[in-house]
Amino acid sequence: HVGGREGGRGDLDAGDLPVGVPDNERRALVGLIALGCLSLALYVPWVTVASRLDSSTATHVETLLPTAGWPFNAPFTSLERSSSDLKIGRHAAAAPWFAVLATTLFAVYLLAIRLASRLRSAAARNLALTFALLFQLLALLSPRMLSTDLYSYVFYGRILGVYHGNPYLEVPAQYPGDPFYDEVFWKFVPSFYGPLWTLLCAPLARLAGEDPGLAALLFRGLASACAVLSSAVIARLLAGAAPAAAVAGVVMFGWSPLVVIEAGLSGHNDLLMGALVLVVIALLVEKRPILAVGALLLAGLVKLVALALLPLLGMFVLRQLESWRARARFLLGASALGALLGGLVVGPVWAGSATLEVGTLGVGPDRYTNGLGELALGELRVLLGETRRDTEVPLQFRGWWVATHRAAVLRTDRDERADPLAELPQWTELLVVGPEKGGWSRVWEPSSRQIGYLESSALGPAERPSRLESDEEALARERGPEGSPTLQTANTVVRLVGWGGVALVWLGALVRGTTSLGGLLRGWIAVWLALLYLASGWFWPWYAVWALATAALIPFSPLSRLTVLLSWAVLLLYAALGFGETNLWYLQTYRSLVVFGLPLAIFLLDTAIRWPSRGGRPVDA
Repeated sequence: HVGGREGGRGDLDAGDLPVGVPDNERRALVGLIALGCLSLALYVPWVTVASRLDSSTATHVETLLPTAGWPFNAPFTSLERSSSDLKIGRHAAAAPWFAVLATTLFAVYLLAIRLASRLRSAAARNLALTFALLFQLLALLSPRMLSTDLYSYVFYGRILGVYHGNPYLEVPAQYPGDPFYDEVFWKFVPSFYGPLWTLLCAPLARLAGEDPGLAALLFRGLASACAVLSSAVIARLLAGAAPAAAVAGVVMFGWSPLVVIEAGLSGHNDLLMGALVLVVIALLVEKRPILAVGALLLAGLVKLVALALLPLLGMFVLRQLESWRARARFLLGASALGALLGGLVVGPVWAGSATLEVGTLGVGPDRYTNGLGELALGELRVLLGETRRDTEVPLQFRGWWVATHRAAVLRTDRDERADPLAELPQWTELLVVGPEKGGWSRVWEPSSRQIGYLESSALGPAERPSRLESDEEALARERGPEGSPTLQTANTVVRLVGWGGVALVWLGALVRGTTSLGGLLRGWIAVWLALLYLASGWFWPWYAVWALATAALIPFSPLSRLTVLLSWAVLLLYAALGFGETNLWYLQTYRSLVVFGLPLAIFLLDTAIRWPSRGGRPVDA
């Protein structure tokens, strides 16, 4: 049952609704219009600044729509003056502005949510939806985006739809003549996306042909459509179940700067997954639980992480059904539908275990980036005996053999004045064990078993020495950090702790969050947040969309407040990335503390303010 009482305070109760708001909706509506217009005005400089960031990449949309990017072509004077020809110079100049404008937009967004909580009319909901659409249309015009994932979507679609291969077994590097080859970052990696997404990519890639601008427009347009559709589903659900929260829910999702950036600007498939999760709730409200299971399965076939919600959904439905006969019908129907979807969606691209290779993002020792797990892994490796220099080597790095083509000196650091470790004669064979930096290479000398630094100009390619064909240490070091037993141990500890925490949250949601629809939503948000905080060693900003889509259905609950704060902090990640090789390296090294720690600290402070010292009753703050 959803919202059976006057005012919409049923199972889908939107959390603790603010009290004491004025009844004058006209003034609030005018204020919402003003905030929407202000947001539109702020998006122009923000997207302009974003185009200078390290992660920015071209969309080529101007080849299709020559005047599309005109709002973003005005020079940002301070950036033009302080930028250099180096990419890092442009990033360093743009990053502070990006963070300031993101925070300003977020403040306007929070005010809009606050104001929207005073509105209940259909006109207000339609107004909120209109601005959500305008934000997406503006982002679609941008000549730049903040991720190359879209081109991976296109390429995997071309492997399936143009070359008739299997993107779970083949990689872009096998097609170097493809017109999209230079645009793809993950050239040696097969698809990590769900089978449904792969099947959708194929016709879109064929439709785009060899035009990167059209491809970007199609995939960004799909993500934008999913964002607007999600906002409409939120509006419809809350209009009937919790009308006092309907406009706020639409604003929370559709006006989110994170949603605008990751949908209209960068075109991520997480928006499709989020839309399907919302369809699940809509089908539950319509008392179609079997179809709801089907919708959640489809969401999981876009990104497998959505399947974590499936047992919670099943338990909720079983608890709502009144007889064992009804439960049996549900289980049989859901199983049959699951088998049908599996055959139709998974069958055409099935490649054995490779189809589920994305699971390595949650367990692999080299699958860490941007998350708290990455920071924990590095600190644990040092605690277990590795050096800080060891932890600086990228986890995906693999070593190769070289030889000195002249006499050289192995030193303790990347400096001619550093202490010498050994004098190496010409043709000394060495293993490169770290990326080149400042003209110096980090190498391992097999005779002395020492690691030091040599000028890269003294080195040339070589084969592995025959005497080391069976040398366990040499073979392990060739694998890079992944060959280190210390890394393997640290990874096991980090994964066990992280997934153990997620399991506890998941079990709590299974027991306590499956008795009502509102409880189910809170349980899902808790699971999403646990995954992001505890288990996502591999993390990117668009992952926060997972939780935000669900949180918008209960916009004033504590978990939703934390989700909204997280949706702001993850955007700061774009500013922090790109400083790894500069004197501001710590901004990148400790970026996960800002991304995850800052919203949690603000949330705890906000919760303390909302909880009076006497009475223990939450208050609106």
